[in-house]
Amino acid sequence: MGANGAYSRGMISISDEAKRTMIDTDYRVDYRKVLVFKHNPMHDNIPVISSSDSPIYLCASVDETGTITISAIGVYENHRIQQSIDLKFDSKGNAIPFAKGDENSCHMHKWFDNAKGNRYRNPHDPDNVYSVPQSLKPLIKKIVQFNKAQNVWKKKD
Repeated sequence: MGANGAYSRGMISISDEAKRTMIDTDYRVDYRKVLVFKHNPMHDNIPVISSSDSPIYLCASVDETGTITISAIGVYENHRIQQSIDLKFDSKGNAIPFAKGDENSCHMHKWFDNAKGNRYRNPHDPDNVYSVPQSLKPLIKKIVQFNKAQNVWKKKD
């Protein structure tokens, strides 16, 4: 797993000084790694570059009680992020289905190359908000189960 600062010197847009920004947890959902933003565990973030060819990473935050909540998915091809999915949940922990124009529903963003070849997407761009691909819906169901199990487990302690 490389994250924004992958260690591969041969990859485009990665400086030799770059540091790893995500850390692996011991958790997997549907064999996919659950990652936490290293510098601020309470903030989830999508890695832009991956040292794995075409993974799907699950990005999570950790609250002050230690509860892990997955709230974003990064979909990669040829080491570079192609799509990010923002997951939104209701008060019971269920995923809120996509509703056009509603940023509080689950939605997808596409990523692009800028003139220097760096991956980017404009935040809050209403023209870059799409429904979640059907192929990811079974994974999202498993993420909901994972998040609910994490929250239930913490409440029992």
